[in-house]
Amino acid sequence: MQPCLKARKSVSVKILCILACLCASGWARAGETGIVGIRIHQRQYRVEVAATPQARAKGLMFRRSLEKNTGMLFVYPAEDRRCFYMKNTFIPLDIAFINRDLQIVDIRQMQPLDKTPVCSREKVRYALEVNSGFFDRHGIQVGDTVEFAGAAGMKKP
Repeated sequence: MQPCLKARKSVSVKILCILACLCASGWARAGETGIVGIRIHQRQYRVEVAATPQARAKGLMFRRSLEKNTGMLFVYPAEDRRCFYMKNTFIPLDIAFINRDLQIVDIRQMQPLDKTPVCSREKVRYALEVNSGFFDRHGIQVGDTVEFAGAAGMKKP
């Protein structure tokens, strides 16, 4: 097996383990989310995971606030171009599109209630929504890598 293929499989296995843990604890049922840790620039953050079609469809809709330094990680079963819009979303958000190698390939800003689609410029497997300005405040930019720190907290958001 080639080294980069082996590394890709290792990342996929870790992600599957996290999702299996969420399922086993009852978090991946329709419309529910769990909490996992992610690491960017050696800083750890807790984010909600939207891994089911129902959870991804709802996202952060209808919320009036998002706790500082948190967000929502959208997990898809395969890489593809992904589009998001802000229907029924009252919080200004930034979104990072992340490929299967866990590299941020695009960062975009989204305005509350804007129904204009914001699409990834290339195929991605993940998207991370956070409060507007989060990436700038933390010096996070395109090309940075996201690490999954494993299941953290396992409590209902």
